[in-house]
Amino acid sequence: MYRFFFLLILNLITKGFCFIEPNESLDSDQAIVLIMGNRILQGIDFPIFFYGLRYLAPIELYITIPFFALFGLKYSVMLCVEILLSTMNSYLLFLLLRNKNIHWAMLSSVLFSIGNEYLNSLLVDISANYNLTLSFVLIGAFLLPKEKEDNIKKLFLVGLLIGLGLYMRELTVFYLGLLPILWFLSLTVKRNILVIPIGFFIGYLPAILFPIIVPYSNKLIKVIPKLETDFNKLIKVVPDILAKIYLPTDTNHYFTNLVLLIITFIGISIFYFSIYFSLTSKKSSINFYFNESLFYYLTIGTILNLSFVLITKEALVYRYYIGTMIFYTLGISGFLILLYEKKRTIFYFLFIVYVGLVLNSTYRTYKQRLDRLDSGIKSIKEVLIQENKTSGFSEYWANYPLTFLTNEKIYSMTYLDRQRDILGAIHVLENGVDFYLFIKDSNFEKNFLATHSLNDYSKIEKGKYSLYLCKKKEFPWGENTQSILEELKTFTKYGLKFN
Repeated sequence: MYRFFFLLILNLITKGFCFIEPNESLDSDQAIVLIMGNRILQGIDFPIFFYGLRYLAPIELYITIPFFALFGLKYSVMLCVEILLSTMNSYLLFLLLRNKNIHWAMLSSVLFSIGNEYLNSLLVDISANYNLTLSFVLIGAFLLPKEKEDNIKKLFLVGLLIGLGLYMRELTVFYLGLLPILWFLSLTVKRNILVIPIGFFIGYLPAILFPIIVPYSNKLIKVIPKLETDFNKLIKVVPDILAKIYLPTDTNHYFTNLVLLIITFIGISIFYFSIYFSLTSKKSSINFYFNESLFYYLTIGTILNLSFVLITKEALVYRYYIGTMIFYTLGISGFLILLYEKKRTIFYFLFIVYVGLVLNSTYRTYKQRLDRLDSGIKSIKEVLIQENKTSGFSEYWANYPLTFLTNEKIYSMTYLDRQRDILGAIHVLENGVDFYLFIKDSNFEKNFLATHSLNDYSKIEKGKYSLYLCKKKEFPWGENTQSILEELKTFTKYGLKFN
C-alpha cells in the first residue's frame, strides 16, 4: 500500500496546479458537469450522457456524487477524485507488470504518475472521462487470455467491459475491441466466444435505451435548426463558430499538439527498440515479450488509435492520443531500465532530465493558472444579481459558469451548436434577453457591435469580459419560436424541471 501513497504524492505534485483554479475560474465544459452534479444531488435529473452529447457517459461524475454529498458541490472535490483515479491507474500499471520485473513495474508507474504537460492537463479535466479511458484499457490488459483458456466468467467480463467502454468513451474501442479476437484465438471451445456479445449488450444497455428513456434526444436534432433560423437579430457567426471548433488559430496550440504527436511516435519506436534489444541481449534480466497477447493488445491498439486520428484529420488534437500514453510510458521506462542495467550514469542523467522537463512544464502551468484567477466572471455575476438580470445571451465559455455560480438563478443561451442545457434555453426563450456577455474583442462582440446600437445598452467591462445590459428586455425571436418553446417544454416531463 505504501507504493500507492507514494504514487499519490507524485500525482499531487505534478497535477496539483488544478487546485489553484477556484469555482469562479471555471469554463463552460467544467461548469456544465457541476450543474449536472447539482441536479443529480437534488434528484432533478439523472443524465445518461453529458448534456448536449449523445456519447460520453458521465461515469466519473457519478463516481464523484458521494463525495459531493459529503464535502459539498465544489470543483476542488471533483479534482480530488480525478487525482485519485489517476493514482489508481498508475498503481494498476504497477500491478500489471510487477510479476514480470519489479523494477520495470515501479519505474513505469512512477513515469505514468509524473506524466507530461499534455497528459497531466487531460487527467485533471473533469469533462471527458480521460482517467476512466485509461482505467478501462488497463483493466482490459488484466482480462487478456492465457494460452488455451476457456473461462466463461472472464469472457462475460470482457463483453461487459467493451460495452461499458464504448458507452463511456469511444476511444477505448481501439484496445478493448481487440480482446474478442485474442480470446477467439486462444479458446479451445470456439462457441464460448458468444458469451462476449451478451456482456457487451448489458454494458452498452444505457446507450441502447437512451432514445427510449430520453425521447427528446432525437427531437432536438429537428428543433435546433428551426430555432437557428429564428435568431434573425442575434449574432450571425456560424463561419466563426466552425473556425473556432475545427480550425484553431493559436500557434502554440498547433505546436504543442505537434510535439505530442512526435513524442508518441518516438515512444513507439523506443518500445520496439527495447523489445528487440531485450530479446537479443543475453545479459538483460527483462523479458519484454512477457505476454504475447499483451504485446499485440498494446501495439495494435496504439496503431489503430494513431491511424484513427490521422485518418479523421484530428492529428493535432492531443486528447485523442490518451490511450497511447500507456504504450509510450512502457517504452520509455523499458528503455531506461535497460540503460540502468548497462549504463547507470546515462540512466540517471536521462531520468533527471525527464523529471526536470516535467517539473518545469508543471511550474509554467501553475503560473498560467494564477494568471487566470481574475477572469471577471465573479464580478459579472454580482452585477447581474444587483441589476436583477436573469436571462441573456453569452459566448459558450462564459455561459454555464454563470448558471452554476448562481445556483441556476441566471441562465443564458449560447450559439446553438453549443447549447447543451434545455432548461437554460427554455428560460431565456420565455423571459427574453436582459444582457449580452462576450469575451473582450472577440468576433462575437465585434458582430454584435456591427448589428446593434450602443444607445440601447449599458456596457460594463470586468476582467476579460464585456457585459452589455439591455435597457429594455429583448425578444429577438422569429415567428416559429412559440411553437418551438412549447416543444422544448414537453421535454421537461421526462425528468427535467426548474428548481
